[in-house]
Amino acid sequence: TMSDDGKQANDEKSAPSSKFESLSKEEVLKLFKSQVALKKKLDAKISELSTANVLLCQTEEQIRNELEDEQIKTKNLTEELDQYKIKEAKLQQELNVEKYHF
Repeated sequence: TMSDDGKQANDEKSAPSSKFESLSKEEVLKLFKSQVALKKKLDAKISELSTANVLLCQTEEQIRNELEDEQIKTKNLTEELDQYKIKEAKLQQELNVEKYHF
């Protein structure tokens, strides 16, 4: 039988390459050209996505810096407000003291 002399196993192994061997020169060329075109498209898409990624990272960094600035401003304003509240309390106390002296 075929399997006894190993031809069947050999045929199974060469099946993928024989698929290409059975193609005409024109078909192989057409397949090659379509693969090259696909690779060019994929390379262009990778380049486009890489550029978009860089821009997103720059935007993210910019937004983080702006957020940090706003947090510092908020902290400073909160501290300023606290100082005003302390001054207000002292003034209120002084007014109350003056009110009772008269």
